[in-house]
Amino acid sequence: MEDNFTVRLQQAMNQYRDGEFVGARISLEEMLHDDPRNPIVLTLLSQVEESSGNTKEAVQLAAEAVGLAPKSWHASLALFFALEAEGRVNEALDEIVRFLSVNKSSQHDELVRDITQNEENARNGVSEYLLRGLSKIPRYRDFHI
Repeated sequence: MEDNFTVRLQQAMNQYRDGEFVGARISLEEMLHDDPRNPIVLTLLSQVEESSGNTKEAVQLAAEAVGLAPKSWHASLALFFALEAEGRVNEALDEIVRFLSVNKSSQHDELVRDITQNEENARNGVSEYLLRGLSKIPRYRDFHI
């Protein structure tokens, strides 16, 4: 039998997927009341806020989640997208570099390749900026597009 947390989280995730952002927000805020430092709840609430257009709040929540769980891919990605939605592209890319520097696994290399090989990213300097940041991480020093 699933525990209460899992059931409540699944309910909030379903509300989010169904576009019921107000319901998802209420569910997640109730969960945060019970456990205010839960990075999973903070991450999902960040995604709800970003989808609702509340990017400043989304950044704050995702940054808190990353602070609590610095190796969480989901929290890092939530912060990346929230920063990007605010137009803070370089800070978003810095978060990806930060995440990759604390995670020794190469499982996210495909994402890096997708970002750096995207034509629009190459045109607007995103690829170059990201590659400069990645060059500081030993396993990415020789990474090129």
